[in-house]
Amino acid sequence: DDYLKASSLNMAERSKNFKEIKSGIKTSNNVYLVFPDVQSFHGVGYHPGLASIAAVLVENGVNVKAGYVTTEEQFDEIVEDIISFEPIIVGFTTVETQFKYVQEIAARLKEKYACMTVVGGTHISLWPQAVVEPNAVSLDCGMRGESEYAFLELVRKVQKGEDHYGVNNLVFTDPKTGELVTNPMNPQVEKLEVIPHPKTDIFEFQDIINTFNTAYFHFNRGCPYPCTYCSAREL
Repeated sequence: DDYLKASSLNMAERSKNFKEIKSGIKTSNNVYLVFPDVQSFHGVGYHPGLASIAAVLVENGVNVKAGYVTTEEQFDEIVEDIISFEPIIVGFTTVETQFKYVQEIAARLKEKYACMTVVGGTHISLWPQAVVEPNAVSLDCGMRGESEYAFLELVRKVQKGEDHYGVNNLVFTDPKTGELVTNPMNPQVEKLEVIPHPKTDIFEFQDIINTFNTAYFHFNRGCPYPCTYCSAREL
């Protein structure tokens, strides 16, 4: 918390950082995806949502790299890895318990590198208001729901320097009013076979198989069970 208060960029500084991209000073065909799993009991470094987003991006000619973060000691390391890849957009996925770590990584990144930062996942889908929290100032926008093709559209608009505020699924702070804007969402994908096979190779998938003696696959969207304690019912 102390680091975030001392290091998060204010709104003007963040706008200046992103303006460098929009003006064409720094352009790239690279996207970096971050899976934060800090102090978690899961310990499996594979995220099917990010792998699916990566598959659509790669199919459309975008270069994608992913990073898996399990400890706070890795924050500076992941920032340096991101910078070395020179992405135009850095995407984070998050559940509620990981959002504070996403905020801190984004703040450290913005200190050193001009890029767009996007956050999605369960927490943002259920609570888009998170993007207007004071410590989320280093996150340029969020994405709700199934975002493979919305994310691709965002990448293309940022690359071209076009207005990205109309992209579906996007949530962001209105630069004029400071209020939360939640765009309409794309229809859910009815036939999952239209989406390319997840890019398992952006994660150390074979190592995961070897370690856990399990290969992770998802054959549907979300969880079919109605457990009352779980966010799946709301999703």
